[in-house]
Amino acid sequence: MTAAPVAEKPKKLTIGSLDDTDLHVEAQYNPKEVTISHTIPWKDHPKGNTDGLQQEYSGGAARETTIDLFFDGVETGGNVPGGGTVVDQIKKLNQMASVRDSSSTKDEMRRPHHCCLVWSGLLADTSSFQCVIMSVSTKYQMFKADGTPLRATCTVVLKEATRVMMAEAPAPAPTGAGKA
Repeated sequence: MTAAPVAEKPKKLTIGSLDDTDLHVEAQYNPKEVTISHTIPWKDHPKGNTDGLQQEYSGGAARETTIDLFFDGVETGGNVPGGGTVVDQIKKLNQMASVRDSSSTKDEMRRPHHCCLVWSGLLADTSSFQCVIMSVSTKYQMFKADGTPLRATCTVVLKEATRVMMAEAPAPAPTGAGKA
């Protein structure tokens, strides 16, 4: 699956599902900083160090990006621009990070969403950063008298992925194995 072309790149950072195009979160405020890390997989050469220290390239690795999204509904009773509440935005992020339908017989439904990060400032050379959500950590900061969150910061870790699939289930152990 490839990312849908973006006619005009959004001015606000957006994380959306490629599996369900109605499911997306637009940053209320663009992040003040974004970390993108790209680990290059080198390992020690197995034949020893007779000719000096040798490193062996062991294949490509995906980039990871960490983004803080700030949601503030203090002055609007919990509502945020673009619709919904602070809680609604956090629910959508967590929904994209969760298994879509664990009881489905279709593999693509028994995994979390394949997502896409789009932002014209950061990703000016491409239309998107296809990814999966590795983690969502939420810090709630202000509340209504009834306990409803009015302000929150979500730290979202995304890992680049142009394709996603279910891991193969391990083969069942042979029956009677290990019995004498």
